[in-house]
Amino acid sequence: MPRMRLCANTSCLAPRGAEAAVRTIAELGYAAVEFLVTSTLMPQDAPPARRRALRTLCRDLGLAIAGTNGVLPASGHNILVESERERRRGIDQVMRVIDICAELGGHVVTVGSTGARNIPDGMARDVWYPRALAAYRQWGDYAEPRGVRVTVEIINRYEANWGRSIAEGLAFLEAAGHPNLGLTVDTFHMSLEEGRFAEAIAGAGAHILHVHTADSNRQAPGAGNLAFRPLLRALRDTGYRGYLSLELFDPWYGIKLQSTPERALQLGHITLQRELAAIYAEPA
Repeated sequence: MPRMRLCANTSCLAPRGAEAAVRTIAELGYAAVEFLVTSTLMPQDAPPARRRALRTLCRDLGLAIAGTNGVLPASGHNILVESERERRRGIDQVMRVIDICAELGGHVVTVGSTGARNIPDGMARDVWYPRALAAYRQWGDYAEPRGVRVTVEIINRYEANWGRSIAEGLAFLEAAGHPNLGLTVDTFHMSLEEGRFAEAIAGAGAHILHVHTADSNRQAPGAGNLAFRPLLRALRDTGYRGYLSLELFDPWYGIKLQSTPERALQLGHITLQRELAAIYAEPA
């Protein structure tokens, strides 16, 4: 039976560049890499030759490419603002990232990017909601023939002003009505927003296309208070067989990692592998 596998995001390794990041991630035993676009692989910094070389490097290292996240810059690309030019800039930027993801061999483009996704102050729902739906539908259409799916990342209320819970995300997907859209859930954000993890995850079911992991303090799994086993068990029971992508930042809102990125990624790998082994050893 296929199982969930471990992935690492390039986020905490961003200063080293994409190529050095994937080498480190492979050395630490991860099965896949996810690229934080805004700091390691912006479209204008990744011409075709670099994309081909990066795909070859990952293949040679035995590292799959899960996809990309952090796809929109924090300013000048908001998809909800009054400026049609800025909205178009944001929509086109994600399309360029979809191209990168497809050319690298990835399968999921996660749109978190709260700086470019958040509702402008005072904007009425009947203005911003149709704009959000239109943007995601365009991305879903563009990504589908390229073998890529697009997700709304569920992000906590302190960072995002919509798409803050799995329930909100599901309502948005229902309104969008597009088969190529889904959800990325994040264990850190879930620890702030969800009630019983098992119920929230069961309600989302097959709509969960990708999973980010971090502990309750935004450090590596194993460095905080989050109980991963019931959460991973709930994912297993929905039939999720995708990646668990460790997403750490150094810093995150001014808070540094408690160790080097290598040690943090190593701790996360050990913790998640242990918890996965435990849930897959349980009777079906």
